[in-house]
Amino acid sequence: MSYCPVESAKYPKLSAWLKRLSQLPFYEEANLRGARLEADCIRAKLPKQFDKLWQKAFEDIKSGAGKV
Repeated sequence: MSYCPVESAKYPKLSAWLKRLSQLPFYEEANLRGARLEADCIRAKLPKQFDKLWQKAFEDIKSGAGKV
């Protein structure tokens, strides 16, 4: 549903809204574009030894492994 965990019992309206958003046809593409931009900004500030770890994390997000 989301790349950020949300406790549905604690936040039912937010959880329902995120679920509705994820069903929009452009949701995945738009979020991946933003995630890539954010990742590039953060990655530019990290030491080079974090490159492989960062690439794996982004691939997990891209593949949907981070979804709840």
